[in-house]
Amino acid sequence: MTIREASVISPKKAAALRQSKDACEAKDVKDGGGTHRSTIKARLVRRSSSLVGVDSGAKDEGGLLQHGYKEESPIAAGAFSQVVRARHLSTGKEVAVKTFQTRARGGKAAAVMKDVHAEIESLMRLQPTMHGHVANIIESFESDSELHCILEYCQGGSLQKHLQAQGHAIGLPEVDAFTIACQVACALGHMHALGVAHRDVKPDNLIFNDRSRAMIRLVDFGFATCHDGRRLRTVCGSPAYMSPELIANKPYIGPPVDVWALGALLYELIHNKTAFRGETMAQLHTRIRKAAHTPFAPETSGRVKVIVKKALVVEVENRADAMTIARALHDVQGVHVAAMPHRAQ
Repeated sequence: MTIREASVISPKKAAALRQSKDACEAKDVKDGGGTHRSTIKARLVRRSSSLVGVDSGAKDEGGLLQHGYKEESPIAAGAFSQVVRARHLSTGKEVAVKTFQTRARGGKAAAVMKDVHAEIESLMRLQPTMHGHVANIIESFESDSELHCILEYCQGGSLQKHLQAQGHAIGLPEVDAFTIACQVACALGHMHALGVAHRDVKPDNLIFNDRSRAMIRLVDFGFATCHDGRRLRTVCGSPAYMSPELIANKPYIGPPVDVWALGALLYELIHNKTAFRGETMAQLHTRIRKAAHTPFAPETSGRVKVIVKKALVVEVENRADAMTIARALHDVQGVHVAAMPHRAQ
C-alpha cells in the first residue's frame, strides 16, 4: 500500500452512497437522525489487508499502528474529533489523521454519525481526482469506538495565522491575494462540478502546503455535502462568511454559498479584515442581506472591486460561479496557478 493509493468508488457504489445521503439529508430536516456505524464500515471504510511495518512492542495510538501509521503530534481537537500528525511507517510520508469518536468513551460523547457520513462521502467523491488545492482523503478505517480518516498533510500553517502575522488591517500584495483566491476558486469549481459544496470557506480552513506558501489547500469538510443539485436546508458555516440565502433559513443551492464566501475571502486578503462585521448578529445579518460590506480602502484597485462584486451578489442567479471568478483572478498579470484549466479554443 502506498501513501497515494486511492480507492476509486464504482458507479454502483456511488449510487448507493447518494441514496444513503438523500435519506440522511431528509432525516436532518425532520429529526437529525444519524447513520449507523455499520453503514460507514460497509460503504466508506477500506481496511488495510496487511500490517505494514508494525512494531509489535510499540504503543498503538487508537489503532493506527496496526494500519501502518505512527502518531507524531497533535494538530487540533474538537468536541467529537481530533486531528494528529502521523507518519506512514513503510514510506515515511507524513499524513494528517482525523479521528471521530463513534462511541461514547471516557466521558467523551460520540460524534453524530450522519455528519461524519456526509464529511467522508464528500471527501471520497473527490478522492479519485486528488485535486491539488484540496487536502484529500487517502484512506479510512474503523476500530471499535473510533473512525480514522487519513488525509494529505499540509505543514505550512493556516492562512488565518499568515494574515495575523501581517499586522492589523495590512493586507497581502494584490498578486499574492489573487494567487491564493484563484487556487481556492479552482478547488471550489472542481468540487462543484462533482456535486460537492464545502459550506465553510474561510481563512482558518485554508492551509499552506509547505513553508514556501506557494500552494494552499482547502481543509475541514465538516460541513461539506454531496448536494447533486438538490436544495439544502442545514444552516451552517461561520457567520461573517455566510451568504444572504443561507441566513434566510430557507432551502438553498450549495455552490453559490461557497462563491459568496470566496468573495468575502478575497476582500479579507486585500484588507486583512472581514468584509462583513456587526456589533450584533442582527446587524451583521442586515449587512449581509444588503451586500453592504465594509467600504474598500481608498487604494484598492478597480480590478479587486470588480471581482469582489461578482461574488458578493445578493441574487443567487446573478452571482458568478467559482470558475468565472477563477478566470478573472488568473487573467491578472503575475498570477500563475497550475491547477487552472486551459480555456477552450
